[in-house]
Amino acid sequence: MADSFLQRIVKDLKQKDPKEKNIYLDKIINNLNQYRKDANKSIQQEILEEVAYSLRKVESQLRLSLLECEKLFGEYKVCENKEEILKKYDEAKKRALQEKWKFMVQRESLGLIWTEDLEKMYPNPKELKDS
Repeated sequence: MADSFLQRIVKDLKQKDPKEKNIYLDKIINNLNQYRKDANKSIQQEILEEVAYSLRKVESQLRLSLLECEKLFGEYKVCENKEEILKKYDEAKKRALQEKWKFMVQRESLGLIWTEDLEKMYPNPKELKDS
């Protein structure tokens, strides 16, 4: 990778005779160090933004899957063709449980634990046969 402008200046100034003290060398080195810190911060910030986006996306999928289950649960109570709704509900429930598992795994991989509060926020879909 090519040296940055500041890196080239620092190299040139360091190669000069040490007796020739350049008053700007320390300032340039400090600027270079600050630039490196800022570059690391922006990379860390970018990573955090990607993690947050990914977590929001998985949570969104979970919410949509649970909402689909609730919709089909309501339809099941009032419909005449219960077999068709039951089949759709079973598929939706399977997807919802899979999305919940993905969300749990992603949270735990980030060091976030699965708590009882989250279980209340994202309960497993109900059983149709019980209602």
